[in-house]
Amino acid sequence: EGFIRPTIKQFFTSYPDFKEVIPAPTDHPKAMIQPNNAVIDTSSITQLSNIFPSNLMSPHTYVNDTYIWLIGANTTSNNIMRTSVNTPESGWSVVGTIPGGDYRWSTACIVGDYYYIFGGQNKNTIIRAPLNDLVSWETVGNAPTNAAGGWSYVSDNYVYWGTGYTSSNYYKIPIADLHNKNLGAITTIADVTTTHSTHQMFKYKDYYYLIGWGSWVFPDVGGEPDLANPSQTHASVGFATPNNSVIAINDELYFANGVNLSKVSTSDLSTITGNYTLPFTVSYGSGFVVNNNLYLCGSYADSNRHMIKIPISNAINSPY
Repeated sequence: EGFIRPTIKQFFTSYPDFKEVIPAPTDHPKAMIQPNNAVIDTSSITQLSNIFPSNLMSPHTYVNDTYIWLIGANTTSNNIMRTSVNTPESGWSVVGTIPGGDYRWSTACIVGDYYYIFGGQNKNTIIRAPLNDLVSWETVGNAPTNAAGGWSYVSDNYVYWGTGYTSSNYYKIPIADLHNKNLGAITTIADVTTTHSTHQMFKYKDYYYLIGWGSWVFPDVGGEPDLANPSQTHASVGFATPNNSVIAINDELYFANGVNLSKVSTSDLSTITGNYTLPFTVSYGSGFVVNNNLYLCGSYADSNRHMIKIPISNAINSPY
């Protein structure tokens, strides 16, 4: 009498060896994948000046139903800024900072209910914050080497983390171990590419794309990218691709490429089929789609507070 039956979770979490497993999301593809009938109006590219309250350099983005977030970074601060999803061109404010150093050239991804940032300038740290509290960061652990200018991708079972120009490796981390901060399970694998600074990996339809200073396409094997056997290799084609700035529409990829918005076909990444001039260089910047507009912001220039606006019809908000 008086006994309260514990839930299954309460019963098992009473054991010290219990490790809760949070599954990876399947709806955050690391690219702004748009419907096939979406159309980018490249004739209406405009600059919105001095939109942000502080400088932007290689920031990360996150869009939910309430806010647009820009996370990190420049040489003097790691500010976290946000505005309402209904007012992307105004109302930006600084709501916090990322702790612990210089996160330029880091990579980021969403795993379960957390936003993770990997590496940075002279950094090998992994940090994370809950998606519902992106100003409360904690350290998950450290990778074996520093990792700047890298890339990341989340499959159903693993997080892949390319270490960028500081190393010729990539890491493969089981999602359950990452969630439980058990980084002893990191597997280090020799880089299959011939260049080390590649900025974005994503899955589009049946293939995985690695776009940056060099471009590769990998087949899917059992829900994982087969990184040892690329179906396209274009190491000589270099794109300074910002974080979360590739837009995929009807088998074509648009991406910020220096001072251009460039276009290639997914069947041949070696040939640029369109170049549209941007008001300023957005290399190492970021992007998001909100309310039928593509916005690009941040750049290699540390003093940049501007934003570029490009209309997209029939678009969906991203990245989620």
